[in-house]
Amino acid sequence: MAFVQADVLELPFAQASFDVVLDRGCLHYLRAADRPRYAAEVWRVLCPGGRFLLRLPVRPRVRNDLSESLLRQMFAGWRIVSLKQAQIPSDTRQMVALVARLQRPKT
Repeated sequence: MAFVQADVLELPFAQASFDVVLDRGCLHYLRAADRPRYAAEVWRVLCPGGRFLLRLPVRPRVRNDLSESLLRQMFAGWRIVSLKQAQIPSDTRQMVALVARLQRPKT
């Protein structure tokens, strides 16, 4: 297994390199203007039929405009396998998060 540190807006991988992409905390740090580029980059590196797991923290006291509706817009060309708010473990505590399971269509 190898780990690579890279800019999520310019991933250093060839097109269709991965069957699975996991975002466990990047998207919610991006500026709104960078989100379409982020979604396009994930699409680019995923193989057709590949899966994308996205976890977004929902913090009521912190400004965060990401929502189910916005995710549906951002990933409109994707197959949304599931998209829900859930209580999930995070280090030493539980947190509320949006959890999305998406799939890049095969064609």
